[in-house]
Parts: sequence; structure tokens; C-alpha cells
Amino acid sequence: MTERGNLLTLLGFVLSINIGLWGLFSLDDGALSLTFEIIRSSLLGVLYFLPYMIDRWLYPKFRNMGPCATLIFPTVTTAIFFLSSLEGPFDGTVQASKFAYGPTIAQQLLSLLGTWAFIFISSWFASLINYVWENNSDWRRSKRTAIIFIAIVVATLSFGAIKIAATRPEQSTVKIAAVIMEFPHYMRQAGRAGVDIMLSPSYEWPKGLVIHSVYMRAIENGFSLVLPTSDGITIIEDVNGRFLSQMDSAEAGDGILYAEVLTQGINTVYTTLGDLFGWLCVLGTAAIVVLSIISRVSKRSERSRTAVFG
Repeated sequence: MTERGNLLTLLGFVLSINIGLWGLFSLDDGALSLTFEIIRSSLLGVLYFLPYMIDRWLYPKFRNMGPCATLIFPTVTTAIFFLSSLEGPFDGTVQASKFAYGPTIAQQLLSLLGTWAFIFISSWFASLINYVWENNSDWRRSKRTAIIFIAIVVATLSFGAIKIAATRPEQSTVKIAAVIMEFPHYMRQAGRAGVDIMLSPSYEWPKGLVIHSVYMRAIENGFSLVLPTSDGITIIEDVNGRFLSQMDSAEAGDGILYAEVLTQGINTVYTTLGDLFGWLCVLGTAAIVVLSIISRVSKRSERSRTAVFG
């Protein structure tokens, strides 16, 4: 039954992502476009499937730990998406950023632990709902974990509100002109270098239909971001991720976008800790796997001794 469930889950992810991204990539050769789309979307489906498969393997072995077992799925999910951001057939950072869309006050969590905290919290919520469902909505069993989860969410929103309020609008600003250009650029090192205003020309392929998730990097690293984008949406945002101005290249052509941005960035916890939380989830996943293997070997040895000595 477990194998069948895994196969159906994998099939669901592969089919839904292939359908959802159908026609997104357009190459000169139709057959090449079709092949590329199917391979890329299928690999993406496997990426989203992996946390569920690993959780199905690990969770039953730790079920007796009660609410603590709900941490397995978020730990594994965060670890997988973090590792995919380091290398892979697609931009893993973009995939991970899909977990972090939401109100601006909630997105300030990016400045503490980065995108990985969002993946952990959202996955933990799903795991917690599943735990409540398994226990027939018994509030006594899930109350403590639910209260902890709610407290974390409230603390996150409170931090975001305070952080945004602390950014005074009367601070000095400078006028920035963002001109559509076609040069991609990486910005992970900008926060560590103490950058105040980040200029990051970009070319979107395939065409960007929505604002690129790269804007989240500005919140993480505490700088204002100017993202001139060819074949996509140009944005100018402040250190808290609030959009000051934006322009679609398809509508504006070679237009110029103006906005007043702060001349000084802010220090964030993320620039100090970096991807520490992501690596902790990787280590946590490795530890859970090792403990699972040790437990399995121990049970086999115990059964063998029982069979031998009666």
C-alpha cells in the first residue's frame, strides 16, 4: 500500500507540474521545446515528491514520539529545498522562494533565517494538520504543539511589524533610475559586503509574467534593490521588501523607471548567520536517517536473539 501511495503521489506531482508549466519554454525547435519542458517539469515533480517519500519512510519509525514526530517532515523538506538551491537542473532558490510569498510583515522573517525558515514553518503546519487528523482531532494530544506553532507565527508577525515601523520614512533618500538592460547578476554576497543599494540587471527566460522572487533577497540582506529586467518586470523596492515602483518591459519598451530609495541599508541577522538554518535542517535530516537505521538494525537483532533463544 505504501509503495502504491508513493507512486500515486509521484505521478500526481509530475503530471500537475507538467500541466501547470506547459508551454512556458519556447525554443526554435518544437520537438526540442517539448522534450525540454517534459524533462524539466518531471524533475521538478520529483523534487517536490522527495520530502513526502522520505517522510513516509521515517515518520512511522518515530510515531511514538508524539508531537515531536511532526518536525520530521519540515526538517526533511527544508533540507531538500536548501540542497537544491546549491546546485541542480533548475533554480532551486526560486523554487524555495515559493514558500515565502505573503504579507510584507510576515516576509521580514527572511531577514532572520532566510527562505528556509518559511519552508520549515509552512511544512510544519502541514505536518501538524496531519498529526491532528491522525489523532481524530484530539485537542489534548496536539494542544502543546499547536500553541507553540501559533506562538511562533505571532512572534514572526510581531517582529515584522516592529521592523517595518522602525524604518523611518524621513531618512535620507536618493533618486535611482532603473533602465531596462539584459545582464544577469548574482547577489548572495551583497549582504555580507554591506551593500546599501543593490543594482541587479536581469534577463528573464522564459518571460517573467510576475515579479521575480529575487526581491526576497533584499529583505534577507537589508539593502534596497533595483532590478532592471528585460522581458519581465522591473522593480525598485526598499529594505523591507515594499515595492516603490515597477514597470513591465512589454508595456514600457526602453522606458525609464524612477523612485526615491533610502541611501543606507540595515543590518540583518541573516547576513551574519547566512544559510545556517538550512544546514541545520540538512544535519537534522541526516541524524533522523541515522537514528532510523540504528533503530531498524536494533529491532532486527532483538528479533534474531528472540528466535534463537526463544
